[in-house]
Amino acid sequence: IKDVETGEYYAANRNYENLPFEKFECRVGLGYQKVISEYKGMRAEFTTLVPVSGNVVQFNVKIAETGEKRRRLKLYFYAQPKTENGGHEAYAQADYDKTLNGIYYDTTGYKLETEYIKTYFAADRAADSYAVTKNAFKGLYNDYAHPAGVENEKLCSKGSTFEEAYAGAFGYDKCVTAAKKFANAAEFARQLRLQKEKIGQSIGVFLADSPDKYVNSVANIWLKRQLSLGKDWGRLYGRGFRDVMQDTS
Repeated sequence: IKDVETGEYYAANRNYENLPFEKFECRVGLGYQKVISEYKGMRAEFTTLVPVSGNVVQFNVKIAETGEKRRRLKLYFYAQPKTENGGHEAYAQADYDKTLNGIYYDTTGYKLETEYIKTYFAADRAADSYAVTKNAFKGLYNDYAHPAGVENEKLCSKGSTFEEAYAGAFGYDKCVTAAKKFANAAEFARQLRLQKEKIGQSIGVFLADSPDKYVNSVANIWLKRQLSLGKDWGRLYGRGFRDVMQDTS
């Protein structure tokens, strides 16, 4: 978040400079996480959600002024997605796509080992400027606490090819369809509700009631989550009879 008049900026969900935030908390849910911060009359809520379906991660950002002073602000959103899935960095390219309201990454090449070679980073509104690489946003010698792109008036708004570290800052086939579905506030709210409903069903199967509230929290919530993740992700690598028995036990 950047104050246009004073030039001051800060990372609302990271606080790299250890600024005296009035509030800074992280709420870790099952399938989602929310970071809340308040600083100099500004409140920011940043929620990350893994939907119950779809090859996406959704982000929801809410910014509100809590003080009496009105300010001109610029909001920057930065992420560094894993875009290189084909083993050939030289085939990669990225640029802003108006159809997506975001950045489109393509690693089309010869005899790639996977079909997942196209990635997108989309928003529900058009960006004023953008950057598609880490160095274009951060700068060659700057760090994330002092990104050159934020210190400048605008991001460079240039595409790039042959990069090792693509990024998305604001910043065709199945990407367009998925972006139009997932990159909006209503769909985010729907997916969050579905995630909570799915988790609620698993939690209600068995509920421990001990005198220790921390034991109850671990047994009723986090242990079930750990078992579920272990079953889903662990079976990608281990599919033997012993692994199945560990799941059922």
